[in-house]
Amino acid sequence: MLAAFRTYNHIKCINHLINNVLQKSMQSIPEILNLGRLCSELVKYIKKSGKNSFLPRTLKSYSPTRWNTHYYLFESIENNWMEIFKILEESNQIQRFDSINLSYIKLILPLLKSFEEASKQLESDKHPTLHLSIIYVHKLKKKCTVNLADSTIIKTLKESLTNYLESVVMDNLSIYHKIALFLFPPANQLLQFSEEEKTQIKDKCMNLMLGYISDGDNDRNIAQIESESNGLFSDFVKCQSICNPTQRVEREFNRYRSLDVAFTTSFNILQWWELHKDEFPLLYKVSCKILATPASSASSERIFFVARNLLSEKRTLLSSDKESVNQILLYYYVFKY
Repeated sequence: MLAAFRTYNHIKCINHLINNVLQKSMQSIPEILNLGRLCSELVKYIKKSGKNSFLPRTLKSYSPTRWNTHYYLFESIENNWMEIFKILEESNQIQRFDSINLSYIKLILPLLKSFEEASKQLESDKHPTLHLSIIYVHKLKKKCTVNLADSTIIKTLKESLTNYLESVVMDNLSIYHKIALFLFPPANQLLQFSEEEKTQIKDKCMNLMLGYISDGDNDRNIAQIESESNGLFSDFVKCQSICNPTQRVEREFNRYRSLDVAFTTSFNILQWWELHKDEFPLLYKVSCKILATPASSASSERIFFVARNLLSEKRTLLSSDKESVNQILLYYYVFKY
């Protein structure tokens, strides 16, 4: 797919990047790497022994292809620890797994949960997510700030996560992530960006806006202004000056940039742009294009996964007609959501 669309701008899946951060960080710290290995062996033993049904919650296996896999693995062990200990005691397997440090798991889990919560929000297909990428990465970096009270293992983990958030995530965020954040009205001041980045955002955004101005549109705009200047109130009001496309774009951009939009937890970015599309017609068209781009490929991958399970040898009576498969997938998502 990447080769087929190599001439287009590629926006990398933010969830894949975050998962790479977690995987690289876990593998770079021997204590956590060994802890994960022992926990995986413990889960395998419990499941193979047939004792899994005695646990109040299901144990989660480690899977390198599953996002936040360490979080689910450690969480399932912590939630079942008392029952697991009893099973190991009855089976004389305590010594085999006595190297599992439960205190380490309890220290690591809150940090991993922050990444899991960020992934959940960024893979949503209910609302725009591209503008949230930089916000959540910034939040994760703050969460990884080292405190004096941190233990050695947590300090090491936080430092590793911070380094990989910079090299793996931040270095792979595109100009479109930044424009998406700019198109989030409460963040239109671009407070977290340098002057150089602000200039890049402005230039790229204005180029996109210029793409929505045709020669015919500009001629009609000029004719309208000339007509209004000769009207009834021409001697009493200040007439707008005739501007070229670049001036028109810059005026609209600066007018939006000067807004002071208050943020609330119920702020709806799509609703805001729908209400202000006449005030910012060019930026509105840019917002339709940018905000429609998902930050994560999770939603589309989920559809492929459902389709893979649907089109199998076990479903011999299912029509091979592509339309019927599409209808089933549509039915599945309508009733699921």
